[in-house]
Amino acid sequence: MAMPANINPRIVEGLYCEALVLSDEVRAAFALSGRLDATGGEEDEARVALSCEALRTTTRMMHAVAWLLNHRAYFNGELSEFQLRRYGKLADYPESEPRRLAMLDPETRELIQATERFHARLNRRTWLALEDYILKNADNHDLKVSVFTGPVFRADDMTYRGAYRLPAEFWKVVVMRQPDGSLSATAYLQTQKNLLEDLEFAYGPYRTYQVAVSRVEAITGLDFGRLRDFDPLADVESSGPARVIGGAEDVRL
Repeated sequence: MAMPANINPRIVEGLYCEALVLSDEVRAAFALSGRLDATGGEEDEARVALSCEALRTTTRMMHAVAWLLNHRAYFNGELSEFQLRRYGKLADYPESEPRRLAMLDPETRELIQATERFHARLNRRTWLALEDYILKNADNHDLKVSVFTGPVFRADDMTYRGAYRLPAEFWKVVVMRQPDGSLSATAYLQTQKNLLEDLEFAYGPYRTYQVAVSRVEAITGLDFGRLRDFDPLADVESSGPARVIGGAEDVRL
């Protein structure tokens, strides 16, 4: 488990509120009766699929909420670091079975996939730790730093309830004034897309990459002006290779 300091109370509270909303959606969805249309001889199998995925989804969200509650308790002084390390682990939880998922209605499938993506975000602590690492070092070395972050929306993003787009990628741009007065601008992506190989898009585990600022501009349509000139990866094309970030030692400022 990552050090508790790698995730701050502000992030925990935001995730906790998001988890409560998602959990309420799950409760409402699976409490309703008659979710399945008549499917003839396959109706019984479809109902079994619904029951199995309901159990899997509610358990997944229970694990997520419990993990967040443990971290809230730690930051409120109700748990020691030892207790958090012992009881605050987030176990990997199996994803839904595609065969059973295909038997469910589109809204239910979208909700289940939303819980899987939320759990994956909690389990991908590198992204959560990255901003804290940079801000902590800025404090320690009296550096001035600004952090900008947001989602990457694409035409093929999944939608929830036909209205809410669920991005598969998130970006972060960090601007830092270093001790010698020079400027540094670095960019990062958290994505389920493999950025190391030229592969067709396929969903997989979230990974964090350091990329050129120009790459974030290219995929978001944003313009960071001259900041791209102070990027240590400025010589890398916007579609060039990315650096995998597995820990603080991999960050290039």
